[in-house]
Amino acid sequence: MLKITTKSLLLLSSLALGSVVQVRGVVFGGADLSSPLLAGLPGEDCVKTHLHEGNPVGEVVPLGGMDTYVSVPRRDSPGPKKIFIFFSDIYGPLYQNTKLIQDQIAANGYTVLGPDYFFGDPIYLHDNEPDFDMVAWFNNKTALARAATPLWLEAVKQKYGVNGKDVKYTVSGYCFGAPYALDVAATDDVVAASFAHPSRVTEEQFQKVKR
Repeated sequence: MLKITTKSLLLLSSLALGSVVQVRGVVFGGADLSSPLLAGLPGEDCVKTHLHEGNPVGEVVPLGGMDTYVSVPRRDSPGPKKIFIFFSDIYGPLYQNTKLIQDQIAANGYTVLGPDYFFGDPIYLHDNEPDFDMVAWFNNKTALARAATPLWLEAVKQKYGVNGKDVKYTVSGYCFGAPYALDVAATDDVVAASFAHPSRVTEEQFQKVKR
């Protein structure tokens, strides 16, 4: 099991206040130094898990430069096509438990898209590495996610259409993914947004929320 020290948490706090990416006037994934940090950084409980049993039914497809877990509804529902964007925690969208969660959402009528902004290197692959540098990992993955997520979102809209009469988008982010859900909630690209157990979210991000 990974251990997070006080020193690591302090370093992670400084990393969370780093550079940001801006696309079409929207800032993605960053915490402005002038804006209070409302949700803290990962703690030891964030890396504990229990593998769930089940058979994922989605598939992994390339989309917008990232492998993306895609789970579709079992049957068509009337009305606009419903797209659910799932920003995962540090275990990533391709982890067994996360796949099952996305499948359950899809079973309720949504096409679920989970981008792998860890690029095949989620936290659990390092469980048995006693000298694993979580600070370096977190720094690298945050930078990758900040750069890749806006481009991925543009690719999603190109493939599935823009939010409107025929397509309705919702977004949810868990822990590591919460800032990205809030960023999207500050646009007109979704009709609803949510997050759970957030990390690295700021007061400014809440002030910009539209949905």
